[in-house]
Amino acid sequence: MTPRERARNVSVALYGDSGEGFEEDSARYATGFGVAIDDPEVFVLAHVVQSDWTLGEMLEAEDWSGDCWFIWLAAGTLPAIIRALAPRRVTKWVAFERRTHPCLAETRRFLPHGKPSKPEHRSIKASAEVSEAAADHEQQDGLCDGEAAQGP
Repeated sequence: MTPRERARNVSVALYGDSGEGFEEDSARYATGFGVAIDDPEVFVLAHVVQSDWTLGEMLEAEDWSGDCWFIWLAAGTLPAIIRALAPRRVTKWVAFERRTHPCLAETRRFLPHGKPSKPEHRSIKASAEVSEAAADHEQQDGLCDGEAAQGP
């Protein structure tokens, strides 16, 4: 299964439709809202936000002046996703949801020029839909490691 097919399956599960939401999101990102990357290693829909925004603000952002990529929907390993985004714009941070928990991590941790000795992680400011328990969980499970397949 290609990364695009994996991302489409996640989107279908989230939207509960037969792919219309995935096609709408892909078109919106491909036409300027953010970036759409579809290659053999990753599929990514992402846009730029401010790292100090709440999750709700990140979800609705329409501004390219931030210091953070927000991954709306992706399939592939997180290091590969960040490497795919880096040529388009280097940011200090990457943010996403994983299993409904928000995550914010330094991008340099995943780039080939080296991993910092102590990568910095910060919690995304919890908006009303994210509990303190969820924020605690994200710090405990190494949230930014491994496969990414997340969406709105």
